[in-house]
Amino acid sequence: MLRVPMTSVQLGRQIAELRRARGLSEGQLAERAQVPVQVVRRVERGQDITLGALGRLARGLGAKIEIQLAPQAGGGTRADSPVKRLRAALARIPLDRYAVGEIVAEVRRATAFNGTSGVAALSRATGEDEASLYRFANVAECWSAAAVRKLLAQPKEPRAARLSWSHLVRLATIGDVTERDRWITRVRRQGLSVRQLQARLLPSR
Repeated sequence: MLRVPMTSVQLGRQIAELRRARGLSEGQLAERAQVPVQVVRRVERGQDITLGALGRLARGLGAKIEIQLAPQAGGGTRADSPVKRLRAALARIPLDRYAVGEIVAEVRRATAFNGTSGVAALSRATGEDEASLYRFANVAECWSAAAVRKLLAQPKEPRAARLSWSHLVRLATIGDVTERDRWITRVRRQGLSVRQLQARLLPSR
């Protein structure tokens, strides 16, 4: 379990301890987490880490992330380091957004903070739209990180269109897996934009 917030030095020490306990070298953890080995070394030395990179390292270690939002004197939560990192991760590449979605999904399943929705608490603390956080979580619950990488990669088929993160957000609203796969094929073959996909999904949603 990786508990945040904590200082960068404490977090780095905890990651190093978990890595050694699992018998992994820095290079092996980097390979499993799909990050440069320099990231592992910087983190273990107590340097800052983005929430997206933290999510990848947690997956590589087989550890869960526990986010603790400390209450303010007047109620609510404080914008501490994990919240700032969540805001930064939201603006990064799709895989970092996926890592955010994993965290939000975990928070959604966990016990609510201060008697309210955990996702709502994250939304208030970061200023991010709550519905957007839920959409990120929906993507994380529909596909694994490996599947998302594959979906976002350039298709091998000639003339097949490439999917974007926004495509995945809308495709994640389709509950039936078989139907979802059919729409993925349609988007690629027909080159549907996100707007076109949304318009075609509306009658069936």
